[in-house]
Amino acid sequence: NGLWGKPVVVGIDGQREVLNRILDGAVYGTVMLQPQMICDGIEMACDYLDGNEVPSICRQEAVVVTASNVREEMLKGKSWKIE
Repeated sequence: NGLWGKPVVVGIDGQREVLNRILDGAVYGTVMLQPQMICDGIEMACDYLDGNEVPSICRQEAVVVTASNVREEMLKGKSWKIE
């Protein structure tokens, strides 16, 4: 991509400001984590504390957002909007 040797700025959580910065080219991309991850983690912790067996690995969905899909992700009915 012609970026070898150049710093690349990325974010995590897909905050509105980061998505807007992807639009203007200041940030290369972000990873949008899903809020449900917190609930799943708490549920698993409670299960563990109750003596239940829990999986050793729990994979959660994470969406990689770059300039190629930022508008699509912003328009999926999330709480942010294109400014």
